[in-house]
Amino acid sequence: MPERRNVPGDRVSNGQASRKRGAVMTIRCDEIPDRASDWIDAEGRRRDRLALALHLAICSDCRGYVRGLKQTRRLVAAALRRPVDPALHQRLGLSPAEDEEPRP
Repeated sequence: MPERRNVPGDRVSNGQASRKRGAVMTIRCDEIPDRASDWIDAEGRRRDRLALALHLAICSDCRGYVRGLKQTRRLVAAALRRPVDPALHQRLGLSPAEDEEPRP
């Protein structure tokens, strides 16, 4: 089986489950997918964002995952800004006005 790369959850940083260490929680690799979007958007509790940043500083696999997530979000945002080709409307049997829903 080929080695999986950049997949959070394959290993645990420091071999421990999430727990308090002084004022900062440690985060396991398998927690990164649930927390990465909040970290990218600078949302959530400051302590959680710091714990995630510390984990990313030591875990190259999770850094790769977050880097890929950021790239995916940039590509989706760019695609949503592009106007829809009128030929596509015609192939779908829609008028351009029927497809005009607000885009994020």
